[in-house]
Amino acid sequence: MFGQMGTFVFCGLFVVFAFFEASVRPYAVAVLLAQQEGDTGSASALINFTRTFTGVIGMFAVMAPVFSGYVNAVGWLMAGGMLMAIIAWVALLRSSMPLSGVK
Repeated sequence: MFGQMGTFVFCGLFVVFAFFEASVRPYAVAVLLAQQEGDTGSASALINFTRTFTGVIGMFAVMAPVFSGYVNAVGWLMAGGMLMAIIAWVALLRSSMPLSGVK
């Protein structure tokens, strides 16, 4: 969303996002795989499919005419994705659903 301010601003903010996303991903995958008692190959395949499918949807979404440009679209989609993830995580922690290794 601030990437229109310049190339270095865009790259700097994207590096920060990529660093934290790469830091959280191994923990998230470990938590997801801990929920599966057998057949971890299928669980891993579902995790990778979901990540790829989300990327495909994102590629289509950044081309939507509602955004003023590619950089603006990427910023809004990243912010929206993070907000949805935080809301889902809080809802999951407050639910009565058992989560192995989390609660």
